[in-house]
Amino acid sequence: MCGVSLETAIVGDKTNGKMPMTFLDEVRKSLAHAARYNPGDVVAPAAVLWNDADGQWWPVAEHLRALMPELLTLGDYDPEMRAHCLINSPFDG
Repeated sequence: MCGVSLETAIVGDKTNGKMPMTFLDEVRKSLAHAARYNPGDVVAPAAVLWNDADGQWWPVAEHLRALMPELLTLGDYDPEMRAHCLINSPFDG
């Protein structure tokens, strides 16, 4: 972002009489919006999954974790580890 920190990068118009929102505020608001649901229509989502195959959002996620303790990151996909966990599952009968 051209040397501007994520915490102070202002998004939108500052003249609307409201506190200006930072880039991180907007991303946090967008994630909260993605988790909304109609309780009369569906059950609550257990998670909002955000695929970031190229890791472009990793620096943003690091800052968001400080603001959102509920934000979890899974790290790199490792098919060998997944297969190992399934083979040695405690749920096997």
